Amino acid sequence: MEPLHRSQTEIEDRLLRARESGLCRGAMVLATCNRFEVLIDTDESPDAVQSEIFPRCEVPLHSVANEAAVEHLIRVATGLESLVLGEDQILGQVAQSFRDSGGRGLLGKNLHMVYSRVVHAARKARQSRPVVAAPRSVAELAARISREAGGRGAIIGAGTTAQTAAECLRDLGARSLHFANRTVANANRLAAHFTGTEGSSAGSIDELLASPPEVEAVIVAIAGRQLSLPVAKMPSLQTVVDISQPSVVTGLAEHPHVRHLDLDGLSRLEQRQEEAMEEWRARASRTAVDAAAAIWSALTDGDANLGQLLGLHVENASAEVERALRGKLRELAPDLAEEVRRLAERVARRNAHLHLSDVRHYARA
Repeated sequence: MEPLHRSQTEIEDRLLRARESGLCRGAMVLATCNRFEVLIDTDESPDAVQSEIFPRCEVPLHSVANEAAVEHLIRVATGLESLVLGEDQILGQVAQSFRDSGGRGLLGKNLHMVYSRVVHAARKARQSRPVVAAPRSVAELAARISREAGGRGAIIGAGTTAQTAAECLRDLGARSLHFANRTVANANRLAAHFTGTEGSSAGSIDELLASPPEVEAVIVAIAGRQLSLPVAKMPSLQTVVDISQPSVVTGLAEHPHVRHLDLDGLSRLEQRQEEAMEEWRARASRTAVDAAAAIWSALTDGDANLGQLLGLHVENASAEVERALRGKLRELAPDLAEEVRRLAERVARRNAHLHLSDVRHYARA
């Protein structure tokens, strides 16, 4: 990846010259941490374009063209080609790459059309994606489940698994973390490591049992000690995830309002999530094929209709919502965040239709 990333500005300059000379009608550069792709609107052969844009290229190039290229871009934007299936960031990265290329004067009419329609197709394919994608570790799965309960969590244990879970919680936007361990010095060490997390605190396990913090979730990762949490003193507690081996938490059967998962429960949950993700992969792949055929047909027919303007309007509104959900609204529960997305899209479509009606009216006049 390094040779391509180092050459990105030079490649964009070559693309601008190619557009000015008529070698291509437009281009878009998509560069992420593990991806470097160039979308080019041209009638020239792939070999001719590659020799002009990538002279003396140090890496092997893979090329797809026409409808297959559109399908590939939809798959990329959907997250079907990502290292983590269905990742959240890639759709925004694709949209931003189109905007950046447009800002450099690279996009032509056809790629503006591709932009709105590809992003719309990817967003549609992602609507049925399971909320929790397949995690990369048991600690990450425990963190995700805990974070669904709220932004305040306690972690009992101070080993590698506990630290990984804490890092995942921090990345997921947890507001405060309390660390408890038999050896208080180790709990303090973890709390110091997470000083950037507001409300980070530490203490012994006995102190937690005697005077528990106000939290919505507890992750337990210790060995050798049976643990009965003082649920009666924890009115906000919703979820307990015990990733100890073997399990150590007891007594929660008396508190059915508290969700309790151990390693066996996590294993069953992860299997269901993997099955759901595979079902989604199949559905999203079919959507990509169908959408690519429709987009390619519109491009070859020159069908640059007002639907393009509608798609761009909705996409811009959706992009603003996603930025808010990653910023000031990051504490929203997943179901509320999804409702905000749906509401924003409905409002954007309604407003866009009103503007497009005016355009049609004046076009007829």
